Amino acid sequence: MVTGDGGFQYNLQELATAAQYGIHPIVLMFNDNAWGVLKKYQNDRFGPGRNFATELVNPDFVKIFESYGFEGTKVSTVAELSRGLDNAISSGRTHLVEVQIPDGIGAFV
Repeated sequence: MVTGDGGFQYNLQELATAAQYGIHPIVLMFNDNAWGVLKKYQNDRFGPGRNFATELVNPDFVKIFESYGFEGTKVSTVAELSRGLDNAISSGRTHLVEVQIPDGIGAFV
C-alpha cells in the first residue's frame, strides 16, 4: 500500500484486521506532517504561507505498527529507502516503511 501520513490515519484501525487474519501488507508511507494535497492547493490558490489547517501532529507510526507485533522503519534518504523496502519484502511480515519527506516537496512529486 502506498499512502500519505494523513490518509493513512483514516484507516489505521485496519492494522487490527491484518493482525487478526494474518494479512501481511507492506505499507509505504510518505510523511510530510501535513495534508499535502490541501496544502499545495491552498498555497497555489492563496499564495505561499497562506494555508489553514493543513499541518498534522502525527503519532509515532512505527510504534503503532510494533504495538500490533509488526515491524516498521523510518527512512529519509534514497539509500535508506532501498534498504527499508528490501527488509520489508524479505521479512514476509506486515511492515511499515515511513519515508520522511521535507515540507514543500509536495504531494505530486
